[in-house]
Amino acid sequence: MAIKEFNRVICTTVAAEIETALQTIADSHDIVITTGGGKFDYHTYDLKLHLATRGEDGVVKTREGDDFPTFCKMFNLDPDDLGKSFHDRGRVYTVTGLKPGNPKFPVMVTRDDGKKFKYPASAVIRGLHPDRDPKGSFGAPLTL
Repeated sequence: MAIKEFNRVICTTVAAEIETALQTIADSHDIVITTGGGKFDYHTYDLKLHLATRGEDGVVKTREGDDFPTFCKMFNLDPDDLGKSFHDRGRVYTVTGLKPGNPKFPVMVTRDDGKKFKYPASAVIRGLHPDRDPKGSFGAPLTL
């Protein structure tokens, strides 16, 4: 099918096809390649590609994950909270990293269905450490 103009549905479809096509390259280099974000108008589509290495344990390495041990104490979290799971609103979330430059929603989490969110530190503290005083911002998580 020839694309005459871009719209959200076409961009989503093309991004998924690109990600699938790049899987062979990712496998041959033992990296992870994902698409994410981008912008389009009627005739152009700029797509972001994310490439990441894996650690010795097979877990994908991210800047947010690398930053977690360094900055977690600023948000009343512990270094070993990275990778831990908690329940919120009937779902399971796993802590995947920290963005210290985003004080309202600094904790990166992945929901049990794979969807990623930015979470307030206070909600993560309540989930992981119910006996601890949650410092930080209150509020609902932001969907990425």
